[in-house]
Amino acid sequence: MERRIREICETCVRYGYRRMHVLLEREGWGTNIKRTYRICGDLGCSCGTRHPSAG
Repeated sequence: MERRIREICETCVRYGYRRMHVLLEREGWGTNIKRTYRICGDLGCSCGTRHPSAG
C-alpha cells in the first residue's frame, strides 16, 4: 500500500490524505483513514500540510 500512496503523491500533488483514502477504498485496499494519514506523513508526501493563503 505504501507504494500505491507514493504513486498517488507523485501523480496527484494536490490530493490530500482524505482524497487518497477515497481512491484507495475504491481500488479495494480497505484501510483505515488514520493509517492512510500516518503513511502519508512517514513517506514525506505533501498531503496533509496546509499552506497559508496569499491574501
